[in-house]
Amino acid sequence: MAAKSQITSGFQRLAIVLSAPFFVAAVVLAFFQWQNPTGPVKEQIPGGALAFQFNENTIDSTVRELLNAQLGFGLPRNMMLVGLPIGATTQDGKEWTKFKLADGREIGIASTDRNKLETVARTFLLNEKRTRHQYSDTDTIEIEGVPVKFLNFSDQYPPASSPWLVKSYDWSLVLGSLFAAVAICIMIWAIGWVIRGFSRPT
Repeated sequence: MAAKSQITSGFQRLAIVLSAPFFVAAVVLAFFQWQNPTGPVKEQIPGGALAFQFNENTIDSTVRELLNAQLGFGLPRNMMLVGLPIGATTQDGKEWTKFKLADGREIGIASTDRNKLETVARTFLLNEKRTRHQYSDTDTIEIEGVPVKFLNFSDQYPPASSPWLVKSYDWSLVLGSLFAAVAICIMIWAIGWVIRGFSRPT
């Protein structure tokens, strides 16, 4: 009986020793995955975002270049994501609508008309593509008679990626480590069970 107990105890310890690194790896991988997802990029376009659908016959090389840059949003090939009105503010004695562009920059548009906002923001982006010049806070911008400006110095710089394109979580390595740990425990338990069977007195 003592021999069986020693065999059981030994195999339990062996299972813990061999599976522990995989359990630890799973925890560490889960932490880093939570902090910095490495899965495929997915679009998270907020409700209220404005888009414009071009007629296929009016799409020139500039428009196509801009549409191709937005393929990650999962929109139809002739549809352009323009941006999202995110609030109103007053600056220099003027009322401005704060507008977040699809690339993450924020501009101020001196209008509250939703259709005008879409037209102005879309023209803003297309003008940059056509002129190969990215607007800055030193530019005097007026589109269809509507003043446009960067309300804050930092707003003129786009983030590394669009705020509406985010990486999803990839738990495959975490699950793989957990599976390996459980598989080791089961395998060691099975081997111990077989050996205990052979150790029974006849």
